[in-house]
Amino acid sequence: MKRWIFAFVLVACSSCGSDSPSAPTVVTPPPPSIPACQANHTASASFKNNGGRVIDVVLDGGVLGTLAGGETGLARTVAANVAHDIKFRITNTSIYPCANFNPIPVECGLPVYGSCSGF
Repeated sequence: MKRWIFAFVLVACSSCGSDSPSAPTVVTPPPPSIPACQANHTASASFKNNGGRVIDVVLDGGVLGTLAGGETGLARTVAANVAHDIKFRITNTSIYPCANFNPIPVECGLPVYGSCSGF
């Protein structure tokens, strides 16, 4: 008889707690990722030489590099929504064949700023 009572208690306790229903877990989706250009308020500007001679690209007072005739390149990350001073100078001279201009790139934009032609 003691064995039957022990077996009954053992069977009764083995089902306790293991099959009890639990509340569903709420999964919160991650926040949407923000592109770096939006978070940092930047744009990626490139430059194009529309003339025939090699030119220096001068951005905000600093020479970025040179471009051969018809070449596009020198991509740079620049502040968006801010005017930038862009000049094109014929390499190894003090001649600026194009009028200066001050474009304002838009956030996350990919502008290509070209020189004048005919030089």
